Amino acid sequence: MKQCKALLIKEYRTNWLTILTPLWFTAGVYVIGLAGILIGLLKEQSLNWAVSVHGVPAGMSNMILYSSIYAMSLLLGTVAVISAITLADNFINGGFKRKCEILHLCQPVSLTKILGIKYLLMVPGMILIYAVLALFNTLVLSGVFSWFTPVHLYFSLVAWMQSVVEISLSLVFLSSLFWFFAGLFRWKSFLMGILTILAIQAAISILNWTAGLQIPSLLNYLGRLASVRFEIHGGAAPQMMDSVFNLITLKWQMICNWDSVMKLIYGVLFFCGGFWLYRRRELS
Repeated sequence: MKQCKALLIKEYRTNWLTILTPLWFTAGVYVIGLAGILIGLLKEQSLNWAVSVHGVPAGMSNMILYSSIYAMSLLLGTVAVISAITLADNFINGGFKRKCEILHLCQPVSLTKILGIKYLLMVPGMILIYAVLALFNTLVLSGVFSWFTPVHLYFSLVAWMQSVVEISLSLVFLSSLFWFFAGLFRWKSFLMGILTILAIQAAISILNWTAGLQIPSLLNYLGRLASVRFEIHGGAAPQMMDSVFNLITLKWQMICNWDSVMKLIYGVLFFCGGFWLYRRRELS
């Protein structure tokens, strides 16, 4: 337990700037937003967006609230995914780049613990940070909306929960994929990983064209696994309440599918592959 705690502290202190990138992003958005409101008040300008929200029918206001929180959570989730991908290279190749890899691996700690702590911070740790920040944003935006128009907290919490689940699945898949590439390539693993994917796609396209094969597109498949679908269904104001419930049901159906299972399976496989590649490295 003491070894795991020491490793956790060491990795956090080494990569805390990247780990907390979603926090810096959220703080920056709030600072810019508050600065804009303050400047508007100093210029004696009314908050036009608040006036436009006031008096909106309940069904439409709930749809706007749900869509706004989902979109905001996806934006923050994109930052979290990029941070996790960056951490993959930092965790695997950071010691090599700083020429202290041999020193770190000479510690009386098993390689399983060393890489396990790294992966714990990269995936569950980043998901936890993202979920907490997304929940904070959800509560703030819900409070702002409820000040001007009647809304139900249920819709905001469902939007938060669905976005967290969907982003977390994509984060597991993408960060594990580039964890594997980080184990495969010591230098510029992100760029080399992208080039590898493009090279495989080029080979598939050539084979399909020259040999008349019908091999599915790798880029399309990876894009489907990595992407998060966000749809807004409009309608008349009286039908908006039904529309938002239908949208929530549709979103759960989109999340609970075979692609989500494959994201988790690929996440495990890529983690094991990166671990195996790193263990077989020649230290330098």
